[in-house]
Amino acid sequence: MQPSDYCPSMTSYTLGAVFDGYGCLGTYGSNDMAAACTYTLSSRSTYGHVELGQVSGSCAPGTLVADFSPEEMLNPGYGQEVIWGPMSASGNWSSTWWQDNGGGNYSSFASVCGIY
Repeated sequence: MQPSDYCPSMTSYTLGAVFDGYGCLGTYGSNDMAAACTYTLSSRSTYGHVELGQVSGSCAPGTLVADFSPEEMLNPGYGQEVIWGPMSASGNWSSTWWQDNGGGNYSSFASVCGIY
């Protein structure tokens, strides 16, 4: 896959490896933000959602801005994207995949961050 395949429809983006896949964060259109995650582990699937957040300081999941709903199963090679806007001010953004482990427990696949 090409880097742009992990960042569908984003005009500018930051791509990074996260646990069991790739995370992408960037701009969508003229003034919206997008977060995406593509699952690449070949031996199983994952269930959960991608989250767009705002962070201060180090790269972490950050404060929730938008997330994909409802949660869904991702099979190897598939991804999920959430788009939010309009963006009112530039800042440090994060894209995080949250795996739903059941019972209200989630595991983060790490975050990809960038300033937009």
